[in-house]
Parts: sequence; C-alpha cells; structure tokens
Amino acid sequence: MSDASQFRFLPQFLGLTVIYEMSVFDFKSKTVWGNTLHFNVLRGKVLVLMNVASKWGRTKRTYEFLKTLRRNEKVVVILFPSAEFKGQEFLEDKDIATFLDEKFGINPKEMPNLVVLERSNIRKDPTNPIWQYLKTNSDKDPHLKTRWNFSTTFIVTGDDHITRLDDV
Repeated sequence: MSDASQFRFLPQFLGLTVIYEMSVFDFKSKTVWGNTLHFNVLRGKVLVLMNVASKWGRTKRTYEFLKTLRRNEKVVVILFPSAEFKGQEFLEDKDIATFLDEKFGINPKEMPNLVVLERSNIRKDPTNPIWQYLKTNSDKDPHLKTRWNFSTTFIVTGDDHITRLDDV
C-alpha cells in the first residue's frame, strides 16, 4: 500500500504532520433506500462485497444464496448494483429497492446485514470509490476487470484484510 491516495492527511499538530493508512472502514455510502451506511460501524465483522444486477438470468438464485449468508450476525453482505453489463440494472435506486423488496423480501428492516448500495459504476469513470479501494488493496492485480454481473466478490475481515474472488 504505497500509493499516496491511500493515506489520509490529518491537520498539522505542533508542527508535525500525522498520516494514517486508510481502511475500508473509513468509507460511507448511500443505499438504494436512501440512508447512509457508515462502514466504521461494521468493524469486527466479515464483509462480503459483490457487484450485482437485477435483470440478470441468475439474479434470483444468487440473491437467494446471499440471503442465507445474512443469517450469520458476524457477516454483512454489501452489494454494488451496476448497469455496466448490458444495462441489466434499473436506472433509479428506488426501482432497485422496490424490486428487491417485492421479489426477495430484501429491505433494511427485514435484513439489516444485507445492504444494497446506491447504483454506481465499478468499471468505468467515475468508479465507485469503495470499489476502487477494494480493487487497489486486495490480494490480486488491481488492473483485473470485473467481467460480468455477480462475478467479483471481495471478502474483508475485521482486521481490514481484503481477498478478491473472481468468477466463483
């Protein structure tokens, strides 16, 4: 982690500049339901982060599997909807939220540890900054592209170790 963009510079104190390494737990993001997820409240949990789309042929099977993960209180599933793969995601966050609630019962009240972030890009600019951070800091080549819906998963442990899984 030598890239300077991964460090947050704090104000000078007594003539000293203090820096610390960023963590995935420093981020926050809006969800499709309009609330804000502060990643710092997830410290100590295992995060499963994946790119998703609502209109893909395997969406139902994959969401049903992801719902089983949320039964473990130490695991939080965080999903990144993207329409970069043949437009297989709704254009509006409210439509994604409605689809998830009506088809799978996924909503913050019923499943607080299955979170769907607002729709964003994961391959092209502007890339979601959390996704970019995960790519840059995982155990794989940061230049690897996400090939398709549901094809890239990051596992983040409570100590901020990031493992990337592709095409699983």
